[in-house]
Amino acid sequence: MSDPQLIELDHNSPEFDAAYDIISADIAPEYLETRDFLRNRLRVWKEGPKSEQERLLVQDGYTLHLIAAIHDQQVVGAIYGHLISRITDENKSVGFVTYITVHPNFRRRGIGTSLIRELQRVVDGEAIRLTGKNIFGMVYEIEEAGKEGIKTTVSKLDARPLDIVYCQPALRLGYEPEQMNLWLQLILTVARESVSMFTLPVEVVHDLVKNMLAMEYVGPKLKGFDPASMPYTAFLSSIQGKQVIGYK
Repeated sequence: MSDPQLIELDHNSPEFDAAYDIISADIAPEYLETRDFLRNRLRVWKEGPKSEQERLLVQDGYTLHLIAAIHDQQVVGAIYGHLISRITDENKSVGFVTYITVHPNFRRRGIGTSLIRELQRVVDGEAIRLTGKNIFGMVYEIEEAGKEGIKTTVSKLDARPLDIVYCQPALRLGYEPEQMNLWLQLILTVARESVSMFTLPVEVVHDLVKNMLAMEYVGPKLKGFDPASMPYTAFLSSIQGKQVIGYK
């Protein structure tokens, strides 16, 4: 099979619905933005916010990207992700993969890895433009049980779950936050055998998670970040008293 074409989509792209369908077929509703919410967020990103609520969707230092893999005019994979910047006083940035999936008939062909690398390329360019620095990693939310294919893919990229408690806020009304693992793929020139021993200062991990929650999860009612919310307070408890954070 020839390599699929990777194209970035917006809210008006004819492939948008097919990309959303392939994502929604693989991800439980409680972890997934609604079709209209995601489409609207892409619209605000492209056209700019027109209200205070819309500014919550595209805050400073946050970008949105929906990238599809196309083979024979068919969407066979998709990734939705973001730049999360303004991390710590050093103005660090990461790429954040919210959703990634490949059609079952096209898995184990490197398409998922290609989508991740394309998103990484895009957000790294944005990080340089906004902060003058490259991203230091790619971050993935992955359910604690299941999703073995995704875990295998990101593990080959040297991603590992951080030793913290991380809960994804509810994305739809009627659902509660869900505990997940937050995986970090460091973009560093370190020896492969050193990756598992690598640690980050606790303040970097704190600002990373806080910015993710504030920028990505504005809630079903488009409310801003709540520092008293369970996802944030549970995370704070897990890092209390630590100086550095490593992998599980």
